[in-house]
Amino acid sequence: DPNGDQIYYSFSWGDGTQSDWLGPYTSGNTTSAQHSWSDAGVYEVRVKAKDVNQAESQFSEPNSITIIVKPPIEIESIHGGIGISITVKNNVTQTLTNILWAVSVSGGLIIKTTAMSGTIPSLTAGNQTTITTGLILGIGRITISLTIGDGTKTATGFLLGPFLLNLQ
Repeated sequence: DPNGDQIYYSFSWGDGTQSDWLGPYTSGNTTSAQHSWSDAGVYEVRVKAKDVNQAESQFSEPNSITIIVKPPIEIESIHGGIGISITVKNNVTQTLTNILWAVSVSGGLIIKTTAMSGTIPSLTAGNQTTITTGLILGIGRITISLTIGDGTKTATGFLLGPFLLNLQ
């Protein structure tokens, strides 16, 4: 502020919302504000200032903020062997419960599959767990698809009897 008056700030977050006036802050000092966006996208954030005497600026030039929303559950890896082992991670800040998962297998000659779906009872924030399917018996190149929450991941490999080889 040219007169050294204390300043208030109001932010336009680019998602149709605007903050209340924040402050007062000492003129010349740096401050910050926080906001959460619920959807992925590019948002144009602007700020304006007013001093304690109600002299108000125009909104600033926009600062583009890109928000990428991760799914709550991330499929980190899929491994073969006897059956399939899948590592998943909780990306959110709260414990998730009753997480449904399902694995489908296509291609090759599948003779038998067991335990290809289930529920993870609880997964705490930031932690991971491993899902293990039952036996898959067959031969040939197969495609494996895991669906958990809103996420799906696929991998291919070669099934030789009960062994899943060269999983990619």
